[in-house]
Amino acid sequence: MADNTPLLPASDRAKKIVKDNIAVDSLTAPIWGVLWTKEEQLHWFSDRHLETGVDCLGFTACTGPSTMAQMLDTLRRFRKIMRERPEQYVIVRSARDVRYAHENGKQAIFFNSQSSEPVDYNLDNLALLRDLGIGTFMIVYNERFRAGDGCMIETINGTPAQPITPYGKKVIDACHHYGMIVDLSHSSEATALSAIEYNREKHSGKPLCCTHEGVKHFHDFGRNASDEFIRGIGESGGVFSLCYINGFFGEPPADGGLHPPSDLVDHMDHVKRLIGVDHIGLSTDAGIDTSLIQGFMRARPEAYDEWYRHVFLDSPCHYMDGELSQTLPAVIDEMLSRDYSEEDVIKIIGGNWMRIFEQVWG
Repeated sequence: MADNTPLLPASDRAKKIVKDNIAVDSLTAPIWGVLWTKEEQLHWFSDRHLETGVDCLGFTACTGPSTMAQMLDTLRRFRKIMRERPEQYVIVRSARDVRYAHENGKQAIFFNSQSSEPVDYNLDNLALLRDLGIGTFMIVYNERFRAGDGCMIETINGTPAQPITPYGKKVIDACHHYGMIVDLSHSSEATALSAIEYNREKHSGKPLCCTHEGVKHFHDFGRNASDEFIRGIGESGGVFSLCYINGFFGEPPADGGLHPPSDLVDHMDHVKRLIGVDHIGLSTDAGIDTSLIQGFMRARPEAYDEWYRHVFLDSPCHYMDGELSQTLPAVIDEMLSRDYSEEDVIKIIGGNWMRIFEQVWG
């Protein structure tokens, strides 16, 4: 588990729902040297998820201004470690791979590029990355990039964010062509809304998604999406994955612990009102050793605004994530205590993502 995520008590019913159905964390963030430094940590991270029944994880392969060489090095490390336990891991290229992993007690792994920078204008590189297991592809990170502006460009630079660029539109074209899920997480409002409009005009019927995002209605924070942004994801047929991480909810509880599942489900209720249960997923942005993130951020402060630095630097508990291996059954109990049916729960914990996987990956 992430080193500071508490194990939350839950009912046997909720635990069984996780075990019996496909559960997906659409983005975790164990970036080498940033959120883990020991190769064996990957195995126990997986072990804990499999023990709970969270059988499909999206792993971050790169962020921000990464190069292709850096991404390939990350993928090489993941593959090397996974080959130590070939009976445990399945690299996902299709929805069928996820089902196979679930039915056989294995860990399904796909990768996320949290930036389009590594392809460096050669969008045919997406064909290679797709074969290597990159399944979700983010247009921009926090700052200004060739494809568009990230969610902190205004609060970092004090300048208005710009719409998606012509190159960013080509990135969307290439993702749809090569069977990659377009991820608008970390996008500024201007870039996200213009990307949604472009996709509506040029790729009607093809989904746009957010693998790890929050809700601005409750907390006006750059990494949280407006209602208009959320509606655009739903109207495209995509999935909006709520991110269970303290900073997305505002200040942490007074005891310095994790925001309770009720806060997450409050946000879920809002998204449900906007776009319905068929378009909601769950994620954590989970790391493994969260003490390392502070050194990483201090080394590149230009990538983060004042609130984000406060959230992640002033106290480790701000970074605390609700790693699903520790929290998902408790979240389900909270959902079932409200007006969510068991069918709704099964969709939200993994069924909605499986629909997208089938549509995009085949």
